[in-house]
Amino acid sequence: MSGPKVVRIVTREEIIAICENLLRQLDQTIATWTSEGHRIKELSDAEIASTLLRKQELGDLLAQEAFAELQKNVPDEIEYLHTDLERRRQRSVEKLVHARQRRRQGERSATTLIRALEVRGIVVPAALRNLAAGEEVADIDAVLADGLAMLNPMASGLTDVQREQARKLMTEVPEIGAWESVAIANPRIERIDQQIAELHTLLGVEQAAAFNERLRTIETKTVDAHQHLLLDSLIVDLAAALKEMRSQRTIPTEATPPAVDERFAEARRKAILNGLAHLGYEVHEGMETAWASNGHIVAKKPSLPDYGVEIGGQAQTGRIQVRTVALTENRDTRRDKDVETLWCGEFSRLQDLLAQEGDALIVERALGVGTVPLKLSPSTRTVENLESKSRTFP
Repeated sequence: MSGPKVVRIVTREEIIAICENLLRQLDQTIATWTSEGHRIKELSDAEIASTLLRKQELGDLLAQEAFAELQKNVPDEIEYLHTDLERRRQRSVEKLVHARQRRRQGERSATTLIRALEVRGIVVPAALRNLAAGEEVADIDAVLADGLAMLNPMASGLTDVQREQARKLMTEVPEIGAWESVAIANPRIERIDQQIAELHTLLGVEQAAAFNERLRTIETKTVDAHQHLLLDSLIVDLAAALKEMRSQRTIPTEATPPAVDERFAEARRKAILNGLAHLGYEVHEGMETAWASNGHIVAKKPSLPDYGVEIGGQAQTGRIQVRTVALTENRDTRRDKDVETLWCGEFSRLQDLLAQEGDALIVERALGVGTVPLKLSPSTRTVENLESKSRTFP
């Protein structure tokens, strides 16, 4: 198809810049992946070393001029690292939720054990009181096991009433290991645990501290409608904090500076015009400026004085329009279709010439030969009157 067509041109300079930009994005992604993975303790040195090796292999593709492979593999690697980091964050959240629920059940079990020990007049270990008070304890299972070992309802020295009270309290204490699976009665608290764990994972323990304190205060209150309202309010506040945090984490894509856009546009115009010159078209030194100023130009070929090739569109976008045009009404219109067919072969040669320079000329939309009448384009007078010499290549 060599009727009017819309094509996209990507120059070697632009391809290299695209590849360099992708590698910079990969650097930024790896930096975030590494720092976040370390912070949430979900990343090993071996995993980091493997990722850095992969980064080196991808970077080598630029030196090897394997541009297409680089443009495919680097975005895939970036996407993988984003997905992998989210997976690690989710794993961290799940661990934190489990730890919170485990600690809460441990506090309840410790409270029950303390009551049983006090009934028997046994001195309560400090670690058990710390656990019941919600303080950090290194090994919850060990503390509870020690407390249980101190209980022996059948021991001498107790009155019958004290022994019966101890038996009742013992039935309230889950066996070690079994207490971990005790379901939390309030689904609101389960949801809050999830929210606080996510906030902790994404921003750190300090950011979650105030919400933790609010929850602990609410849990000390009587379970009634008022407590439910307080929990609902906490859920809303946590949701707002998480929403704000997610919006702040969204990193906008950097726009290409105007100067870089214009540099690429100039390179595209130069590549097209150089290619046409190699095909024998007259290319004037002022045509690049005329194209940039007027939005289109017409290149003529001495062997076809009544015809030319019109190139239009904004080179800044990389998309341009090319078509065969008539330069005069006084021509043999029966030749129009033959000239379009001739341009078909020349366009393929133009693609090959650009490819040899590392550029790409891609057809995005095209009409067939003779589909529409040739446009009459006498506007070449503007270019012809430029006081500059032309260049063609045999």
